[in-house]
Amino acid sequence: MVSYPDEEHIIYIPEGAGILNYGDQSYELTMNDFVYIPTGIEYGLSNPDEYPLKAIIMDFTVAQKKVKSMPGYWQ
Repeated sequence: MVSYPDEEHIIYIPEGAGILNYGDQSYELTMNDFVYIPTGIEYGLSNPDEYPLKAIIMDFTVAQKKVKSMPGYWQ
């Protein structure tokens, strides 16, 4: 299991099937599934099957800057 405190991840399964361990839960993934992983969540992928599991994992760094409020937009 891994976690990234400053990165969000999106996982796409173009082929095969497997198991996503997400926090303390597990979910079955199959072909064409997309999964969003927020920052700091522990996760892992496994393939208990004899067929290949292909996964594309995209990561996005989350800026840690504080956004200043703009009058008239949000407070």
